[in-house]
Amino acid sequence: MPSFLARKKEALLGALMRKVMERYQPGILVVTGETSRNLALAGIDTVMRGFRHVRIAESGIPQDIALPLAILGKRKSGEGFLFWLGVIWEGACAAFLETAYPELLMLECPAKRTDDAEKFLHAAKPQITLVTASSDERAYKAAPLVEALPSNGYGIVNGDSRGAKGLVRYTRAHVTSFGFEEGCDMRIAEYAVRTAAAGGKKKLLGISFMLEYAGKRVAVAIDDAFGREVAYAAASAACVGIAFGLNLPRIADSLRYFRTPINALPQGEI
Repeated sequence: MPSFLARKKEALLGALMRKVMERYQPGILVVTGETSRNLALAGIDTVMRGFRHVRIAESGIPQDIALPLAILGKRKSGEGFLFWLGVIWEGACAAFLETAYPELLMLECPAKRTDDAEKFLHAAKPQITLVTASSDERAYKAAPLVEALPSNGYGIVNGDSRGAKGLVRYTRAHVTSFGFEEGCDMRIAEYAVRTAAAGGKKKLLGISFMLEYAGKRVAVAIDDAFGREVAYAAASAACVGIAFGLNLPRIADSLRYFRTPINALPQGEI
């Protein structure tokens, strides 16, 4: 059972988060799903960098810590009285003083537990929900994040995942799918591993593929990154870019700078 001080801390953080959200009204993008959420966030950050003032949540930490840090402005996670005092100070400054607050918050909700999505929605309402590959069970837990989208919002789902695709029925928002399969709105084609000869051996350079969207095709090359999960992340980031009005060639050019996060787990992060 939470202690008296812990309850007071949570109440204060909740009040500060609501005040900050009401004052600045940033756009909210949430990434949910079962695999490679941190890869997707890194891809989106790459595409949106320089186009919007964005803040990306620290990945791989519990949601009840990550959300306050992202909304209130603390850069790195920590623990102890002084750390949380610093978080509250950052939040108070954002809430009551004029600051250069981000236009877009990019957050993560693992939706591992049944109430994860509801707790997230209590703090922030998304305009864009991106769903990576998910089992039916995991997708069901993430459904409230799709259902909460406004009619002018965007749902972005992995079109190769039955669980993710199944969430389309929960929303009237505009839905864009990404993946390798025919019928995906943002389709990945001609995926290949790039190599070069070096000293009689093959040196791995990265990956390349085509992105096909609305009758247009662009080539994407990403250095020092490997695996289909990287291509998925790039395609999902391209969907976000399209939602913000970027054109496909500009998105492909941005993706040249996509680098895999150190803590990325290309085979899934269940």
